[in-house]
Amino acid sequence: MNLYPAIDLHFGRCVRLQRGDREKETVYFENPIEAARWFVEQGATWLHVVDLNRAFGDREDNRTVIAEIVRAYPDVRVQNGGGIHTLEDMQVMLDIGVERLVLGTVAVRQPELVADALSRFGASKIAVALDAHRGKVATQGWLETHELSTLDFARQMAELGVPIGIYTDIARDGMLTGLDFDGLRELTQNVPMRFIASGGLQSLEDLAQLQQLPADRIDGAILGRALYENQFELKDAIEQFG
Repeated sequence: MNLYPAIDLHFGRCVRLQRGDREKETVYFENPIEAARWFVEQGATWLHVVDLNRAFGDREDNRTVIAEIVRAYPDVRVQNGGGIHTLEDMQVMLDIGVERLVLGTVAVRQPELVADALSRFGASKIAVALDAHRGKVATQGWLETHELSTLDFARQMAELGVPIGIYTDIARDGMLTGLDFDGLRELTQNVPMRFIASGGLQSLEDLAQLQQLPADRIDGAILGRALYENQFELKDAIEQFG
């Protein structure tokens, strides 16, 4: 199981939000490189890095910080999402050294662009964000809810050839209330795709329960606030489940 410690970037700082609400922000590291170091020293092989400024449509972005993280830890793979809307955006991030791109709003609004990205960059470079609000897909930094169901959207992306979907129940994100196993179970049973679980993970027990889902459908999990709030240590999670 791949474990993805999360580094969410907002105005150059490492933060965590509650349910995606930028008014409920906690700053954990003024310098995100320190967050990356903290994770890498515990054995991280992946980092999940989100540019919140771009996700919210701000003029500012955190590409410079992301590039610094990639340069500082070249042996660690970076998965990056947040405000990636064009093939040019994708090329820029891949040129920086990002290993995998996470497409969100653009995948809902322009599925044909996802097909183009798969053709141009290869399936291993593309994942989609399955951000769910009461069973519907959320877009635009979770500020809007689409009429498309999360399940139907996942099926659409799987038909295009997207190999990985990152499933987040927005109501749980940053709340330490546990993963949405019902939603994950529905996806694994109905969509031929591998899934990364995200949103609300609170304990090693969540990871143990995640392991009970079909191994060929679960890629791993994103670990956020639980690590920053010292609910458990990344090195222990890697030792038991990585």
